[in-house]
Amino acid sequence: MNKLVEMISEIKPSYILNFAAQGMVAESWDAPEDWYNTNLLSQVKFIENLKNYNFIEKYIQFTTPEVYGNTNGWIDETQHFNPTTPYAVSRAAFDFHLKNMHEAYNFPVIFTRAANVYGPGQQLYRIIPRTIMAIKLKEKFPLHGNGLSERSFVHIQDVAEAISLIIKNGDIGNTYHISTNNVISINSLVKKI
Repeated sequence: MNKLVEMISEIKPSYILNFAAQGMVAESWDAPEDWYNTNLLSQVKFIENLKNYNFIEKYIQFTTPEVYGNTNGWIDETQHFNPTTPYAVSRAAFDFHLKNMHEAYNFPVIFTRAANVYGPGQQLYRIIPRTIMAIKLKEKFPLHGNGLSERSFVHIQDVAEAISLIIKNGDIGNTYHISTNNVISINSLVKKI
């Protein structure tokens, strides 16, 4: 982290986009302390190094709708947090910390929460590439909860365009959801693929 902070100090970027986080929701139950160390403690240390840099105009925190817990249908940016996994708790805790940094130090944070992102180069354990691989290999795999949970999926190109707009026009302290109005059950998605 010291090299990263040193580089930021030298380059003095106007915008910082933070995509760093340890994901994999189900696996976070196996060793929750790893997720808290990565997604909360190391991130807090990072921000402590940046909080007084006056050259940072916007710090875009790419976070997750998992902080809202299990929801049905469309939710807006004012939805209360109700995280239900160690992964989601770690992300929500850091979001709260950043909110406090904004209020206490005017830290220029903007939050983004993207739906399930898909596209080229995605990790193979994610549902879309996993389904494609299973089809090619003629293998079956189990769906958690029989695949009944509904999700919104958004292509990485749409996410990139949204982030570009947020960098240009986003208001400090606000949260922006990046999603579509369409939802599909995991089961239906797998059948469609």
